[in-house]
Amino acid sequence: MTNTPDSRFEFEPAGPTRVQETRQDSPSSALLHWIFRGHQGMRAGWSVLIFIAIFATLGLGAGALARTISHTERSLTEIPAPSILREALQLAALFLATWIMAGIEKRSVLCYGFADKRKLIRLASGSVVGFLVISGLVGLLWATHVLAFDGRILSGEMIWKYGLLWGVMFFIVAFFEEGLLRGYLQYTLARGLNFWSAAAILSVLFGALHTNNWRESPVGIVAAIAADLVFCLSLRLTGSLWWIVGVHAGWDWAESYFYGVADSGVETQGHLYATHAIGRQVWSGGATGPEGSVYALLVLLLLAIGIWLMWGNGRHPLGT
Repeated sequence: MTNTPDSRFEFEPAGPTRVQETRQDSPSSALLHWIFRGHQGMRAGWSVLIFIAIFATLGLGAGALARTISHTERSLTEIPAPSILREALQLAALFLATWIMAGIEKRSVLCYGFADKRKLIRLASGSVVGFLVISGLVGLLWATHVLAFDGRILSGEMIWKYGLLWGVMFFIVAFFEEGLLRGYLQYTLARGLNFWSAAAILSVLFGALHTNNWRESPVGIVAAIAADLVFCLSLRLTGSLWWIVGVHAGWDWAESYFYGVADSGVETQGHLYATHAIGRQVWSGGATGPEGSVYALLVLLLLAIGIWLMWGNGRHPLGT
C-alpha cells in the first residue's frame, strides 16, 4: 500500500523557517527567543508542557462533570452509560486541548495522525484485525487449559443492547487513548527528539500508569508497553492513526464484552460469555486478564510482524 499526501503524519514547520529581522534584537530578547523558539516555531518541550497543562485542566473539569451527572465513581467494574459519558467528556477535553495547540502552532487539528483519505476502510479493517488478534490470544489460553468458558450469560435483545453500548464505549476509548498517546504528544515529542525516542517515552509512561491498578501484573505492564510500541509501528509505517484505532477498539470490545475477560484488571457489566482463569497467573493472566499472560507478548510480536508485512515497504513517512 502507498501513502497519499493527506494521510502522512509529517513534521511540518509551524511557520516560516527563517524570520527576516528588521531591527537588531538586544542580547536578552535574543536569548529568550532562543529559549522558547526553534526553526519549527515553539520548541517541542514548551509545546508539550502547555498541552499537558491545558488537557489536565480540561480533563479535571470533564471528570468532575461526569461524576456530577452520573453520581458514580470509577471502579474495577465498568457500567455502560456512566463509562460512555466519562470517556466522551475526556475525549472532548483532549480534542479541545489539541485544537488549541493546533491554533497556536498554526497547524491543522487533523495533522496529528487523523488526516487520511482511507480513514473508514482503515478503521473497519483494523476493528476486524483487533477482534481476530484477541480471539487468537483467548483461543491460545483456552487451548493450553489456562482459561475456561462458563457459558453464555446474555440472551435475546440484551446481546444487541450491550454489544452496541460497549461498541460505542470502546471506540471512544480507542480514539481517546490513541489521540492522547500517539496524537499531539507523539507528533510534538518526535519533532523535538525523533520518532522512536518519543514512542519509547510515551509507551513507558503508559506502562507506568498501569501500576495504579492493583489487579495489574508485571507481565501486564510489559504487555501494555509492548502494545504501545506495536501501535507506534503502525503509525510510523502508515502515517495514520485510523487503522490502529480500529485495532484498539476491536481488541477491547472482544476482550471485555464478547469473551467477558478482564482488560488490565477491569471487568465489564453485561458481557456475552463468562470465563475464569486457571493456574499460574504468568500463563493465564489471572485477575489481570489475557494481557497479563506471557502469551500476550507472543501475540503482539505476531501482530508487529503482520504490520511490517503489510506496510514495511521501505517507505517511512515519519522519518527516523
